[in-house]
Amino acid sequence: MASALFLVRLVARHIPAQQTIRREDWLKLFIFLLTYLSYVAYHASRKPISVVKTSAAFLNCSTHHDSEEIKNDTSCTSWITEVDGKPSSEANILLATLDTSYLFAYAIGIFFSGFIAERVDLRIFLTVGQVISGGLAILYGLAYSLHIHAISFFIAVQVAQGLFQSTGWPGLVPIMGNWFGKSKRGLIMGLWNTHTSVGNIVGTLVAGAFVSTNWGLSFIVPGILIASVGILFFFLLVPHPQDLKLKEEEVKEDVEDDKVEKGEEEEGMAEEGVAEAPHEDRAVSLLGALRIPGVVEFSLCLFFAKLVR
Repeated sequence: MASALFLVRLVARHIPAQQTIRREDWLKLFIFLLTYLSYVAYHASRKPISVVKTSAAFLNCSTHHDSEEIKNDTSCTSWITEVDGKPSSEANILLATLDTSYLFAYAIGIFFSGFIAERVDLRIFLTVGQVISGGLAILYGLAYSLHIHAISFFIAVQVAQGLFQSTGWPGLVPIMGNWFGKSKRGLIMGLWNTHTSVGNIVGTLVAGAFVSTNWGLSFIVPGILIASVGILFFFLLVPHPQDLKLKEEEVKEDVEDDKVEKGEEEEGMAEEGVAEAPHEDRAVSLLGALRIPGVVEFSLCLFFAKLVR
């Protein structure tokens, strides 16, 4: 943390404290761009598998007969030994396990990542998550050069990748909340959430650029990207503006906005029968989170939105 604070403070001292653009606004922009780049890298590094696994370089299913009766008699050649020689239906089911293993691991990991993120230094938490996630993506890509063909290897890497990819959302969202408070949160988070689409686009373009010549690079390049961002986080990320000891007048406006919002929340929770709102700096238990008004309803809404998507 000391190195990150030193570097950011060094830059902040050279930012003129003007009335039109406050020093804090420049720092907020920096945090916005840094966290945005991080989640772009998260999504870019998880996208290649969907491009590579359906490519001719990784799976090629061809029909050997033209007659109508046996037109579905296909035999597939695949990079993965267990898939090689299977009919297309079986081949697709086997390759679907790669996505399924990742998604199950991510779903489980994001629960525990949220629990851990509230109790540790977010700078270290996100650095570790991104660097290891990048290393796993690179390991996946090295299967091409090392001629690894076992499906167990790819599933194992997918599971590990899902666990460490789950550090992104629980780690980055609190940082945005710390720096931007609750004023104009809809606009700011709306802009910030475009990282998902941008990351998917970047990941698809990178994977598509290498998939026909060396599909290993489709994973290695995004892996290097997210690992590099993780290193940047270690040296540059400041999880909370209070860590920089900004001048009182520079943060007074946002603090007052948050106090008003917090008062309204506490009043609403009292009406719902909740004894006390969780303290902002104190980790909340699972039961405490479920008792916060709106959490269950919003969770169900997001569940069905993801299901449809």
